[in-house]
Amino acid sequence: MTSVAEVATGIASAGVPLLYLDTCALLDIVRGHRDAFGRDHALAAVKLVELVEAKSLTLVLPEQITNELTDNFAEVQKSGTASIAALNAKVQRMQEIMLAFGAVAPVPALPAPSAYETLADNLVARYLLAAITADTTDQAIQKASQRVITATAPAATGKQSFKDCLVLEGCLETLAAARALGFGAAAHFMSTNLAEYADPAKKALHPQLVGEFAGLGLEFARNFLELRYMPAIVAL
Repeated sequence: MTSVAEVATGIASAGVPLLYLDTCALLDIVRGHRDAFGRDHALAAVKLVELVEAKSLTLVLPEQITNELTDNFAEVQKSGTASIAALNAKVQRMQEIMLAFGAVAPVPALPAPSAYETLADNLVARYLLAAITADTTDQAIQKASQRVITATAPAATGKQSFKDCLVLEGCLETLAAARALGFGAAAHFMSTNLAEYADPAKKALHPQLVGEFAGLGLEFARNFLELRYMPAIVAL
C-alpha cells in the first residue's frame, strides 16, 4: 500500500490522465456472458490496461478495492465461468435441433469455460499489477460514514453502502491531494454500479455527485467502452 501523499506525488509527477476503477468495474471482466459486456467493451478494457502499463495513464485503486476483490472475486469468477457453460448448453441444443432438421454445416467451436476464466483472470491481474494502491485513511473512513448517515450517493436510505462510499472517498482524497500539488490532467472514475452512481435514467452521474466531481475535475464513465472514448483517453 502507498500513502495518500505518495500517491498524490506520483500522480502529479506522471502528469498523465488519471484513472480510478471501482470493484464492480474489475469484477465485470470475469462475470461471463451477458448483454451489457460485448466485444467492444472487452477490447476497450484491454486497451486501457495497455495504456496504464505504458505509463500513458495512471491507475489508482483505493485499498478497499483489493479487500473487496479478496472477498468476492472467487464467487463472481465461478458464476462467470458457469455462464459460459450455460451458454454452450443452449448453443448445443440449437445445433441438435438444426441437425434434426437436416443441417449439414460444420458444427461451430464453443468457447471453453476454463479458457475464458484464465483470460479474464489474467486481465484483472494486469490491472492490479499496474495500479497504485492507496492506503485507507481515517479521514476517508469518517467521510464515508457521513455519506451513509446522510444517505448521500453512493449511499442511499435503507442500503448498506459503506464500502462503496469508502472507495469513492479514497478516490476523491487522492485526487484532491494531487490537484493541490498542481496536477492538471484529466481524471476519470469508472463504475458499472449504476444503481448507486448514476442518475435515475442510468445515463449520467448521480445528481448528488455532480458538484463534487466537477469541483475536482473528475469525469464519470459507466463502462470500459465509454471510458476508452473519453476525450483525454481516446487521444492517447
